[in-house]
Parts: sequence; structure tokens; C-alpha cells
Amino acid sequence: MRILLTTHRFADDNAGGTEILADDLARALKARGLHVSWLAAGEPPLSNLRTADEYLSLPVVFDDGYPAGWRAQEAEQAGHVEQLLAARPPVDLVHVLHFSRTGLEFLDVPALRGVPVVATLTDYTAVCPDHQLVVRSTGTQCTATAASRDCLGCLNAPTNALGDVADWRARNVAWLNGRARAVWTQTPHQATELAKAGVDQGKVVRDRACYGLPSAWAPLATAGPAGQYLLFLGRCSPEKGLHLLLDAFRAADTELPLLIATVPDDTAYEERMRALAAADPRVRWLPQASRADVGPLLADARALLVPSQWWEN
Repeated sequence: MRILLTTHRFADDNAGGTEILADDLARALKARGLHVSWLAAGEPPLSNLRTADEYLSLPVVFDDGYPAGWRAQEAEQAGHVEQLLAARPPVDLVHVLHFSRTGLEFLDVPALRGVPVVATLTDYTAVCPDHQLVVRSTGTQCTATAASRDCLGCLNAPTNALGDVADWRARNVAWLNGRARAVWTQTPHQATELAKAGVDQGKVVRDRACYGLPSAWAPLATAGPAGQYLLFLGRCSPEKGLHLLLDAFRAADTELPLLIATVPDDTAYEERMRALAAADPRVRWLPQASRADVGPLLADARALLVPSQWWEN
């Protein structure tokens, strides 16, 4: 079986959860003797980091206002996909994980028309153009049934983009209900929000994703000490709630240090957080860690702190 795995970007040094899951999925499928090609926008990782047989790299054609103007942008990206697939063997299955930089129109190019499609939804992109169902101006929870005009503020989009946003959201739901054979969601809350938006729950085949641990994370032979520090691990962006954690930690009287390990995401936010962290001698901001380094970091921590403002998957 030849599988086309699609995400918005590849698993590079700044990979988030979606890219790590896609990387794990590529490894697992290959281990079962399947052929995997990974399609995404942007540059693929270095050759020594590759886990899929091939990487199909698309140009980054979507602008910052997407999904405003989504039809033209997705049509352009579909043309690039058609060119990439033209001289390749037929695809037996498309597995979509994230489409914020590829769109969905590429699924109708001649090489993929009629090919079965499954989807693993790693956040709320299908119903929320800002991905996380959080109101950016307030940090409060949003819902899949929010009016499309409410999306404009989070997207910093003009009012004339309302029609595009509404049509894009409707298209996504129609695609899940009409084209996808099966949909994996990662939490019951996520499945509930998708149902509110009209996604057919008969397509949902499980509500929790199982992440295999990397081989580099060897189990501890014996139970270690209680842990020497508190740990924050994640993307450095507002919805991950690092500002809330730093406020709480600075008010706490614990002698345990706080270690912060992040990947870049929001430069302005990270600058503010680094300034807050520097004001407390108990806080140590680590250099960017590779995935192999995460196991030992977790093993020596007293607790992993997750102050996210959105419903994490």
C-alpha cells in the first residue's frame, strides 16, 4: 500500500505535537511494510532526520490572512500537488493530519480523485481557522458553534473576509462528512466540539491517540529520587500559558527550580517570557532540546506543569 501522509509542515527542529505525531505515524507505517510519502509545505528536514521514504515539499503559498482568499490559494497549492504526483505511482490512501498550509482542494486533483481519505485531527482547525478554539484577545474558551464573524478578531481579518471564513468552515465539515472514510480525534472534548459543528460522529473511530515512546527514551531501571525540579515543556506561545505559570511560580515559596524547555513559536511573546524568567533566580531556561533529550528531562522532574489555556489534545 502506498500512503500519502499530509501535514501543514514537516517535523523540523521546531516541531510541535502534530509534526511529532506524523513522524511517529510514518515510522509505524513503514515498520509494517507500507510505503509512505510525506506531503507538506516548506523545507523537509535534513536527510539524517528522515523517517518517511520520500518528502514531497510544497511552496509556502498561503498568506497570513488565510482562510481569507482560500479558494485561490488552495487552487494554486492543488496545482503544485498535481505536478508532484504526475510521474509517481498511484496512491492507495491519503492520511490528512493538518491542512492549514496545504488546504483540501488538492484531494480533487486527478491523481487523488476517488482515492480513500482518512484524517487525524490534532486540534480544532476543521472548525476554527485559528486552530485552538481560544479567543485570542481574552484567552477564554471558544466553541465550534461560534459565528464566523467572531473569528475575524482572532485572525485580525477585515470584515470583508467574513464570507470566506464562513464558506471555509462549511467546506471543511462537508469534506469530513463526505470524503473522509474515518476520522481520528484525540480527546472526547475535541469530538464533542466537532459534533457541535455538524461533523458526522459515525466517522469518528477513536477518541484518543496513542503516542509510541521514542526508542531513545529507555525506561528507568529503578525508581529514582522524587525529582529535582519542576518542568515546563512546549511551544512558546500564549495559548500554552507560560505567563500564567511564571506568575504563579514567582508567588510560590517553593525551593524547587523551574526548568523551561520550549521550541520557538511567537517571538514577541517569548521575549516577554524570557524577561519574566530572568527576574527569578529559581527559573532556568534551557537551550532548545532535541526529542531524544526529553526523556531524561522528564525522568528527573518532580512534576510536568501544563498551564495551557486551550483544551490540549
